[in-house]
Amino acid sequence: IPEISEILDLFSSHDKVTRVRLAWLQNHFSIKPHVDYDPSYIVRYHIPLITNEQCKMNTTVKGELYSTVFKDDGQVYFLNAGHVHWASNDSDQDRLHLIIDVHGQELLKTLEEYV
Repeated sequence: IPEISEILDLFSSHDKVTRVRLAWLQNHFSIKPHVDYDPSYIVRYHIPLITNEQCKMNTTVKGELYSTVFKDDGQVYFLNAGHVHWASNDSDQDRLHLIIDVHGQELLKTLEEYV
């Protein structure tokens, strides 16, 4: 398992890391729907560390609801925090994500080559 500093080095080689945090979501708890700051300045990535199929990231885009399970298999997920979004944990287990905010979109542009 890589150290957090090694993970951050991967991001900072493309963009400036501006905020890093561990986000714990208690079992049977939800975060209320909200919109964060302008995502043209900050890009948010989630790396699930502890999760399960009953933990969901939800967002609405142009009135359409999207509900996604971020798996804890080493993948990195992009979240557009400029749309209404919220997290829900309907399980008996707490959820833990490493969340990394970066200033810039160079990494996203690089990843587009693989999509």
